[in-house]
Amino acid sequence: MKKKRQRRHDMAANERLEKIVKRVEREGFLSTRELAETMNVTETTIRRDSEELERQGKVIKVHGGIKSLPQNVILSSRDEKTMRERLGPAPDKEAAAEKAASYIREGDCVFLDGGTSLVPVFERIKDRKVKIVTHSQLLARLATSCEAELTLLGGKYIPDYEMSVGPITLENLGLFRFDYAIIGCAGIDLESHAVYTAELETAAVKKAAMALSVRKILLADEAKLHVKGFCSVLDTDMFDAIVLGVKEKPDPEQLPLNAVVVLEEEQKK
Repeated sequence: MKKKRQRRHDMAANERLEKIVKRVEREGFLSTRELAETMNVTETTIRRDSEELERQGKVIKVHGGIKSLPQNVILSSRDEKTMRERLGPAPDKEAAAEKAASYIREGDCVFLDGGTSLVPVFERIKDRKVKIVTHSQLLARLATSCEAELTLLGGKYIPDYEMSVGPITLENLGLFRFDYAIIGCAGIDLESHAVYTAELETAAVKKAAMALSVRKILLADEAKLHVKGFCSVLDTDMFDAIVLGVKEKPDPEQLPLNAVVVLEEEQKK
């Protein structure tokens, strides 16, 4: 009888571990508290599960929960999700966007980078009396009603990113000066302080816009942390603020001094 109970217990534990791995691979980060509630077990049990999964090399334990194994190398745009795949509800992105938009004042000139992280920023400032310059066709497409003065840069079009890049884009960009450049990324390696993109041409636009801006803001969400990409021409120290939208507060010792952490639960209030 005891052996049968033990077998049932082991099967339940194994099923729970499989579910945890599938969820964290899908969501990127899961808090201990959230897992305990959804799995109907104690936080102590989840911590043991997390330790076991980390031992098996299936997850990474972090402060307050677990992360999926990073996609350490994004070799090209083919390895990143397309814009269509990335669009959708993302509370951590919304939280970061709310904070980034709070820096912008009426009369400011703002460069908005391409990428879905910039969509909620654009939605928050598009009806203010500001000037926005972007190479993102995605943002231009969303500007059906827009009080801000919007300038779309020309150049070579990348359909997967819905943005323009190349010499024409850089030439157009050089005509402007900005109060703020709000930049997205493919990943941040906190150990080396490197900020990654998946394309050299998109990296060139980011770097050029930052050089033309008084203040530089980097936007990132939970899934971007500890992720390396194809190329890095930027460093975390190059930004005035790195706005991070997260589910749970990370260990402050792992973060750069210019990190501004915004919990997604703050966005829900």
